[in-house]
Amino acid sequence: MILAPRVILRIALAAALAVLVATPGIAVPNPWTTSVSCPPEIYLYSNDLTALVTSAGGVFHYEYTLNYYESFFDNDLTVFSVGNLSNLQFMNAGNDHGFTNPIWNDPLIFNDNSVLWQTGASVSIGNVVKFWYDSPYTYTEVQVAVDGGLPSGGPTLGMIPDPSSLAVLATGLAGIGGFGLRTLRRRARR
Repeated sequence: MILAPRVILRIALAAALAVLVATPGIAVPNPWTTSVSCPPEIYLYSNDLTALVTSAGGVFHYEYTLNYYESFFDNDLTVFSVGNLSNLQFMNAGNDHGFTNPIWNDPLIFNDNSVLWQTGASVSIGNVVKFWYDSPYTYTEVQVAVDGGLPSGGPTLGMIPDPSSLAVLATGLAGIGGFGLRTLRRRARR
């Protein structure tokens, strides 16, 4: 099936427009407060998490405050992880309880789809823990995971490519559509 040149152009323009319209960070609340929960079919427990993103000089500072008051059989908190599916750059990661801080593109970590604090510390029930990092990328809704004997999770704020990166992608898609249109027109003339 050969698509008409107008159809190809419309598809390319619609894709470019969809990418531009999907600008991140606009409708996402900041600060973000949520309950990080374990599924009820296993054992229901939850902890309060607040995420705050501030910006200065083109750098976004992400800070997470976890009120760790409940876990599976009162186990200690051993893992905190924020989604980073695009493996976006981050730096200056830290925490206030002795967890091993993540390093972007760490060759020893094979799971680059999150900003992951683990090992080096465990936090008992009743503590408030802070985790943070900086990034040149703006924020949107991502998933967070907490492990205190049984993993739990929920939505929070995390990194996403900035709108100018998405605009470059949209321009590229429009260019591909234009090239396809030109090729089809040349074939039609023959």
